Amino acid sequence: MQTIRSSPDEVNNLIEASKKFSASLHVNENEDFRRHHRRKVIPKRLDQQNENAALMDTNEFNRHELFQVLDVLISFLEKKLSVLKIIQPLIDIFSFPLSKTAIMNYKNIEAAVLLYHSNKPDPGSLQGELEVFFDICIEKKAAFME
Repeated sequence: MQTIRSSPDEVNNLIEASKKFSASLHVNENEDFRRHHRRKVIPKRLDQQNENAALMDTNEFNRHELFQVLDVLISFLEKKLSVLKIIQPLIDIFSFPLSKTAIMNYKNIEAAVLLYHSNKPDPGSLQGELEVFFDICIEKKAAFME
């Protein structure tokens, strides 16, 4: 999304795609724009010349709205991805299919223990418990497959 936000060609492609989609729904975008958006004009007290009027056509309006939506989505995803970075050790340990190498990786276990605020377990004993859990899962899978 950040690539789309920073590339004018990508933005233009998205705007063109939205125009084609609205046309497929029989929506006339220019008529809708004129009906729902008034012309932005600088107050007459400051200047009597109409050349200074802040005109916004449909392309500029669509670009402005698309940037607002992309900014909100990018910030939302960055917040969510920051949470994933915090719990990454747990994801590494418990990602499917379970692997003995992920459980045997002591750094993952230590990083997972750091997520506890109080009553932190011993990483070594937690690793032992996870190895037992892994073996039980393998036994259950073998029994299930028979």
